[in-house]
Amino acid sequence: RRLRKSLSDVALELGLELQYAHTVGEWPHDYQVHLKRLLKTKDAAPFINPVDPVADGCADYNTVIAKPMNLELVSQKIQNGSYVNAHQYAEDIRLTLNNAMTYNSKKHALHGAAKRVLKSFHDNFAKLQL
Repeated sequence: RRLRKSLSDVALELGLELQYAHTVGEWPHDYQVHLKRLLKTKDAAPFINPVDPVADGCADYNTVIAKPMNLELVSQKIQNGSYVNAHQYAEDIRLTLNNAMTYNSKKHALHGAAKRVLKSFHDNFAKLQL
């Protein structure tokens, strides 16, 4: 037995028609679109897949980085509903890129690429939060 009625149930009982407006930052749709755009940026490619310490020549990666993350996993987590809100999504994006900047020195190309992707992320994520 349902104890609570949904807004749409009440509207139907009252003979009202509900109209839904698209809001800025609608979770999770706008964030899926946001991530797809981020994945298309020229510097994002190294952060899409998980780091393979052997293939990528960084045997100590899992020693240095306590919580590995990648953009493909972020995408999967959006799709399977693992994130409760946009804040969790943003944390994992930042974790992915901060891991790259932590592991790679400031002079390394991946450090610079992560920094640029992080800036792009922040610029566009801020627009969703308006």
